Amino acid sequence: MPLIERTKCQALYLFVFFRGCCHSSTTVSLSHLNFLIVDDISTMRSAMRRIVEDMEAVHISLCGTGEEAIEQMGAKTYDVVICDYNLGEGKDGQQVLEEARQRRLIGVSSAFVMVTAEAQRPMVLGALEFQPDEYLVKPIQKDVAMHRIKRAIARKRDMKALDEALAARDHARAITICDKQAAANPAQALDLLRIKAELCIVIGDYDQAEALYQQALAERDFLWARFGLGKLQVLREQYAEAQQSLEQLITDSAYVLEPYDWLAQALEAQGAVEAAQATLQAATELSPKSVRRQRRLGDLAMRNGQTAVAETAYRRAIQEGRGSYLASAGEYIELAAMLGARSMTKGLAALGEGRVALRAHPGEELRIAVWQALTYANNGLPKDAKRFLTQALQIFPRCSKDLPAESQLELARACLMLEETAQGVEIVKRAIREAYDNAELMERAATLLKEFGIEEDCAGIIDGAREEVARFNNMGVKLFEEGKSDEAARLLMVAADRLPRNRTINMNAVKILLNMMLRNGPDEKHLACTAKYLDRLCKLGDKSEQFREVQRTYRELLAA
Repeated sequence: MPLIERTKCQALYLFVFFRGCCHSSTTVSLSHLNFLIVDDISTMRSAMRRIVEDMEAVHISLCGTGEEAIEQMGAKTYDVVICDYNLGEGKDGQQVLEEARQRRLIGVSSAFVMVTAEAQRPMVLGALEFQPDEYLVKPIQKDVAMHRIKRAIARKRDMKALDEALAARDHARAITICDKQAAANPAQALDLLRIKAELCIVIGDYDQAEALYQQALAERDFLWARFGLGKLQVLREQYAEAQQSLEQLITDSAYVLEPYDWLAQALEAQGAVEAAQATLQAATELSPKSVRRQRRLGDLAMRNGQTAVAETAYRRAIQEGRGSYLASAGEYIELAAMLGARSMTKGLAALGEGRVALRAHPGEELRIAVWQALTYANNGLPKDAKRFLTQALQIFPRCSKDLPAESQLELARACLMLEETAQGVEIVKRAIREAYDNAELMERAATLLKEFGIEEDCAGIIDGAREEVARFNNMGVKLFEEGKSDEAARLLMVAADRLPRNRTINMNAVKILLNMMLRNGPDEKHLACTAKYLDRLCKLGDKSEQFREVQRTYRELLAA
């Protein structure tokens, strides 16, 4: 079979894996839909425009670069995006899809159609890995294009309510909508089942996710459902079983790449770090364009002492991440450390490149500025070190609200090392207040303070943070018991917004809001706040039975 035909077959196979099921492209009215056509070649934009006009589309926008596409999607809601993979300089089609999904510029109710002339397998796999809704290969045949575009639109019909819930990260509401939508439109049931199973994984309801995947498998041997079960085995720390499941899945579908990532995780958890690295290398050889996978490969290679592999992986992550929403400071810092061992100048050059590349991401730019300061300090150049520390502290107010506690401790270390002690201790206090119930972080904070001779303050800082939280909790409980439930809720909501990364405060805010609504009935404002705090707990990795219980209660309120 010729290469291009074989690649198309592999692309179709992967497409079926991701989509799970197909729907007939029954008559769909397109006159009310907003289309965006993205192609760097004007004649191709015009040709695609004629195709969709022949489908009775009226509202059609055109642009020639990935950057313009992101800008237009940020300014207007599009029902259908038809995007070429190769867009010349700047973002490519994969990066457009990736960023649009991550930033919720398009959701489950919007159809994204990827177009490419590339026949090389890495290009095809890289594009499909981010799950476009349809995939067209140039030269485009009009009838084929019309059929696939209509099929994608039909699959997205009536998904607006689900989109809104997902955009608000209201996972429980999204699950409830999946149930109602599947009952109303059986043709979408399998797609909705898959979305619901993934949402159950997000909220930690692994039992229900497993039941849903088994339900799908009872209908047909869907690879995505088998993959879902393999993910669940990893999440339940059943690593040997997960390894067996995922290895079989890869044997059956070598061109589907996400199982490689989870297999590597299962292998690493069992101490087989070299096998984990080999697994990721196999995936990057098939498709080298995943920023996250290249970054992870670099980390594993460093653990295995394979610096040449690590350097190549970090450089590829930087290359593919340039202009991408997924670009981060991590690969620049790791590369700089390797280069700095040979030449401080080369290490600093890598960090400088990172500062320029990450200007639009203050939290990531701050991390690099901190490492610039530490590099100069470690090389006996305190004046230059303080210059970069000053820059980092100037960036800090722009990202402090969302800056992870780990990054705050990196900044605190630079402050303490460069004798900005008061500033450093204040940043440590901030990190502790926000996450004092994170034992690992508390140990790191205590170690940092001890390293710089501030050991006696650590216990007091932690105790002070606990007392502050306890004071809020006690006041809230007292008000609630006195029948002042609105005041109690307001107090704990203020506390939760002051300490967004504190599990205890956010959990108690959820509990009091749920108690109020169980007594007085659901209230949209309180439902929205509950969803916000539950999402924070999700991001903080709460997997407790208490968390699952409040999720169940919230879903019952939504279904009432």
